[in-house]
Amino acid sequence: MVNLHLSFLSTCMLLWASFSIMPSLEGAQKNLHIGTSYRGIAEKLITAALADSFAYNRLAELTDSFGPRFSGTKNLEDAID
Repeated sequence: MVNLHLSFLSTCMLLWASFSIMPSLEGAQKNLHIGTSYRGIAEKLITAALADSFAYNRLAELTDSFGPRFSGTKNLEDAID
């Protein structure tokens, strides 16, 4: 008898949980189209990044000159300076 009540209770809880997340799934579907609203901005950023090699050269300098920069190490302090 107790097992029957537990089974019924767990079934009710699962149904409640499945119905309670349905509105959030609908909201997630609306947010799938967020990429289209930011496409122009993203294209500007990509174009600017590919226009010259400043960012790549800076990254190469940091990685080649200072190596790994773990928290509290001299390499980190040197890279920050």
